[in-house]
Amino acid sequence: MKKLLLALLLLAGISQTYAKEKTRRINPGIRGGWNMSTVTGTEGDYRTNFYLGVQLPIRLAKFYELQPELVYSRQGADNINPSLVNYNYDRSGSNLQLDYVDINVINKFHFGRVNLQVGPGLAIATNSSNKNITPIDLTFNFGLGLDITSRLGVEARWMPGVVSINNGADTYYNGVQYIYDDYMRNNTFQIGAYFKF
Repeated sequence: MKKLLLALLLLAGISQTYAKEKTRRINPGIRGGWNMSTVTGTEGDYRTNFYLGVQLPIRLAKFYELQPELVYSRQGADNINPSLVNYNYDRSGSNLQLDYVDINVINKFHFGRVNLQVGPGLAIATNSSNKNITPIDLTFNFGLGLDITSRLGVEARWMPGVVSINNGADTYYNGVQYIYDDYMRNNTFQIGAYFKF
């Protein structure tokens, strides 16, 4: 009887340890912070706004984590250069506002408390001040993170777009004609924090 009780306690202890270890491997969380973005080919200024989303880090090895993300990101460019349009245009009114839902798959490589982040992303446009923006953008994500605690960290990322968001159209902002064949790409920097539950 004592042996059976000891075996059951041992099994319960192993099961509980395994369950705790398993829950540590997948830690859903949130991430958010500030965007500084512009659009290449417009000579616009950086636009500052925010990003906020959820993440699902999956620890596959001591040094490696796969992290799918779903993030709402407000981007664009301010003060587009008026010389890029075909006639005079008020520079102060030429801001490009872009809202995206980003689906990222980030590979995180851990070196102690520091992590290197790299991975592709799919950005789906949800709102734009210009009807001729392509609805989909592909991005690369390059970043660096620092774990302050086991749950809280800070990060910085660069997200260059791959696809021209001009959509091949000649109208750019509020019906103002834009020069043909300009290759316009999103270029976004993010500084923020993440928290694992």
